[in-house]
Amino acid sequence: MHHGSLHPALISLVRDRTRIAPALLALAALVAAAPSTTRAEVINITSFSLPGTVRTTIQDVNNAGQIVGDFRSAPGQFIQPFIHDLNTGGTTTFTIPDSTNIVAAGINDLGQVVGLFRSATDNTLVRGFLKDGSTISVIQVPGSPNTYPIRIRNDGLIVGRFDDPSGFRQGFFYDGSTFTPYAVPGALSTEIDAITSTGTFIGNYRDASGRSLGFIDDGTTFTTLAVPGAGGFTNAFDINESGLIVGSFVDSLNRTLGFTYLGGRYTTFGVSNPNGGLFDTYALGVNDFGKIVGFYFDENGRQHGFTAQFIPEPSSLALAGMGGLGMIGIAVRKRRSALKRSATA
Repeated sequence: MHHGSLHPALISLVRDRTRIAPALLALAALVAAAPSTTRAEVINITSFSLPGTVRTTIQDVNNAGQIVGDFRSAPGQFIQPFIHDLNTGGTTTFTIPDSTNIVAAGINDLGQVVGLFRSATDNTLVRGFLKDGSTISVIQVPGSPNTYPIRIRNDGLIVGRFDDPSGFRQGFFYDGSTFTPYAVPGALSTEIDAITSTGTFIGNYRDASGRSLGFIDDGTTFTTLAVPGAGGFTNAFDINESGLIVGSFVDSLNRTLGFTYLGGRYTTFGVSNPNGGLFDTYALGVNDFGKIVGFYFDENGRQHGFTAQFIPEPSSLALAGMGGLGMIGIAVRKRRSALKRSATA
């Protein structure tokens, strides 16, 4: 089965400087322990389900190892959001007034969460939200019946999609005060799923023939993403600071599988079925350490989350390691600046 787009360490490092060295050692270990292969790989695919649930979906992961997603505690129950720390194992949930189904879609390195919920008063309406600590704010594009925030950058910029009053779906950027729409020229629909600190953003669009395709836009060049042999369905769901993109596609066997895209090369993967073959797999999020998250459907059609690790090609490992070290330093400085601003506000 396949569906439309779902649309997808730094805090600890700042709080405790003694953890910077272990984080750098972990990155160095990734470079040193990479398997001997001429291709990029996705390894350590591990199933994840919250205890006592009948459905678990992981939507995003930040650099502190916090994941967000949604779960259903019993058949017919409303979908509820969760935040889970992969390091400590702690899980928290939250509610939103006047809501039924709630999905936590994105989390940044400051722990701010964005997502969407269906109104209990009028379940035909979908609203977005921002959770910042204990404060939850509703996000709605003016005049839109449906607003879907998907990711939030560390500086607070939110991206997603919305339906205008006529039903035309397009992407948006929201800086906390102004919504800026974005539509791929000639597309039947557009959504923005993630954006980097330098402004490169990725998303999906439906072309005039009805194909669902991914894209990457760096402000100068627009590139369509289509996994070779995917036919009419390739969705890009997240991008990290190294330019690693993750998403899903439908293959020639009509299976939905995950993919990575880096430096013009695709790698495909799926959660293994013990009875043979691969389960339908959706790769929704990736952090700057190459941790991939998403969900899959088992043989009974039940949803489970998963985590995995991306290993780049050996030729790019050294550069990835150097870039990662610089990224950590830049991100820590940005986080310190943010703390200073909040302390003086």
